[in-house]
Amino acid sequence: MITTRHVMLWLRSMFPTIDWATGAIDKGKDEAVGVYARRHGLLQPKPMNGPAGYGVKAISLLIRWGTSATPCEEKAIEIYERLQECSTQETIGGRKCWVDARQAPVLIGKGDRDIFECVLDFDVYFRKEG
Repeated sequence: MITTRHVMLWLRSMFPTIDWATGAIDKGKDEAVGVYARRHGLLQPKPMNGPAGYGVKAISLLIRWGTSATPCEEKAIEIYERLQECSTQETIGGRKCWVDARQAPVLIGKGDRDIFECVLDFDVYFRKEG
């Protein structure tokens, strides 16, 4: 199984200058990205005979980036475009994976301390047989 922390570490390797967090973002920072598991992801595959060969980890990113909407949206798009470039041979948590970022990020407005926020959802498909 892949954890949210595995996904965060993988993202950190692609974007080492971003302050990444799982569970909760430090609200004192003006630029940070939180990595969260989504409950409303895709259904797990259930084949008729035998165990499923892959699973799905649904991820949501909360991108908090500055006091202006434009830089926040630009950072979210940068992450989104990088996710779109991922191959089917990514390795996350020691498993071969592929990433599906189908929808562009959504600017949701201001959060605490008037910092703008975007949400970006994507799915990580992982092979169960190692």
